[in-house]
Amino acid sequence: ILINSPDMMAEEAFRLVEQGYSAIKIKISGKVTQDVARVAAVREAAPDIMLFADANSGFTAPDAIAFSRKVERYDLYFLEEPLPLDDIPGYRRLRAATGQRVALGEGEFHSFGIRSFLEEGLIDLVQPNVTRAGGITGCLRIAATAHAFNLPIALHTGAS
Repeated sequence: ILINSPDMMAEEAFRLVEQGYSAIKIKISGKVTQDVARVAAVREAAPDIMLFADANSGFTAPDAIAFSRKVERYDLYFLEEPLPLDDIPGYRRLRAATGQRVALGEGEFHSFGIRSFLEEGLIDLVQPNVTRAGGITGCLRIAATAHAFNLPIALHTGAS
């Protein structure tokens, strides 16, 4: 579900559930108050689905921490790329401060790039984008790296 008002996102979530979807990923903006309202509205409209949020690297570490704490009661399964990929210290702070699952990989294209996140235990799900990661071969390399750390992968798609 793309970024919109909480009411519009809730309506779309309700329609998706009616169509049989059991998981929904919403886009969020990196603005804590507005994003918490979006998550709350979607969760209310779709109480039984797995819910994911994609921040597209829009948060600072303090805001990602605040957001994660405020949405904890809405059972957000994962937060995708909450911070810029070069903010490793921020990912460390987020990990230390919250129990929020973090997904990453759309913007990191190589197995050696994702490895530092895995070695430090900073992410919970690896999402290689097949069109950016070197095709099937690149994704297989990333998958093998994730497997070595006992983490699941989910191929990422998008406007690419």
